[in-house]
Amino acid sequence: MATKRDKVRADGTYFITKDKGANPKLGARVMSDGTEHLFLEYYLGYDNSTKKVSRKREYLRGMFLFRNPNPIQKQLNDETLLTAQKMRAELQVRFIEDANSVTFSREKKRINFLSYMEQYQEEYAKKDIRMIRFAIKKFKEFLESKPAYNRYAKYLAPSDLSKDMMVAFADHLQATGKGEGPKSTWARFKRIVNYAVEHNVLKESPCKGITVKIDDNALTKDVLTAEEWSQLLATHYPQESQTIRKAAIFSYYTGLRWCDVSTITYGAIDYQAKTFTIDQAKTKGHCDKSKVTNPLSDELIEMIGRPQTTNPSTERLFDLKSYEASCKALKRWVKRAGTDKHISWHCLRHSVATELLRQGENIKVVADYLGHSKLNFVNKYVRALAEDKHKALTKLPRLSFAQPGTAPGAEDGHQPSSR
Repeated sequence: MATKRDKVRADGTYFITKDKGANPKLGARVMSDGTEHLFLEYYLGYDNSTKKVSRKREYLRGMFLFRNPNPIQKQLNDETLLTAQKMRAELQVRFIEDANSVTFSREKKRINFLSYMEQYQEEYAKKDIRMIRFAIKKFKEFLESKPAYNRYAKYLAPSDLSKDMMVAFADHLQATGKGEGPKSTWARFKRIVNYAVEHNVLKESPCKGITVKIDDNALTKDVLTAEEWSQLLATHYPQESQTIRKAAIFSYYTGLRWCDVSTITYGAIDYQAKTFTIDQAKTKGHCDKSKVTNPLSDELIEMIGRPQTTNPSTERLFDLKSYEASCKALKRWVKRAGTDKHISWHCLRHSVATELLRQGENIKVVADYLGHSKLNFVNKYVRALAEDKHKALTKLPRLSFAQPGTAPGAEDGHQPSSR
């Protein structure tokens, strides 16, 4: 029986089985008579001839759930679901056995893993789709650029994904990327590989045991100083995007990532308390502190205004088209302000964290402000400030310990030059 957590798709169906690796999955179709017809959907692999994922749906005869059930119907629903789930589990065992047959194995070997990744990308519905797309792009670039692997640039069978290839790809990411990029790209690539393992395209993950490490305490992105941010606010230019400008300002003062700023709605704003509450897209479902409630200044509230529709929970504060377009406009704005730093959207988050610490704010407060569950995520900003202090020290007048009456430089064994 569909709940608020179940996503009913356009064809009126939803999945009851939540395990991504399950095959078949138990689902239901919402009927017009107030019932839901149960079905099993089998994943049959990627069809190289049609360039599509092949699936088969089998409706379970006489197995229905009541929507909005009364107590008796609820008990019948529970009994029906239990029977259907047992059936699904038994069929999965049988299906896996069939999948390991010689015929099935030969079919899998004909898959082009490059096309399989593209199909995965097309069906991917989470908010980090941009990073999935980037990971696939980097892997293809790696194959094309390496003499040992460029023969796979057009066709790569699943059996060709070797441990050595994965080690070389991980090394390539670290050599060509910077900051957190290589680690993040590797994590997305492994997600695709693990999905292939779950769906029997790969017998096991060739990525197992391979890691891409970064210095979590190093702040590798540029940050804007308070003076540079003030200069940015004072800068206007013809044909600037007011939407992107306001979104960037909101990001800076709230510390929100682009993925959250682009989706935040007026329903998240509490005008009376002058706060906003969101569930961070990056940590949602992975961290018990993904929900963040932060204050809003009067100026920010004035800038975003009030909702213009009768449904503020779906009305977005900022109509941002894409991450790429937003960053492009931000970089143009930074350049017009006379700053030669490389500022991406995420740099705004780094900038406000660094500035809060520079002003003497407590590190725990800053961590909570950014929605971090652990203080070590903020250590990079503390370290950056220590480096700033060291640079500041070098700008002070240099000390001299020359004895009274000693010519400058004589204490080092140097003689003053004669004229």
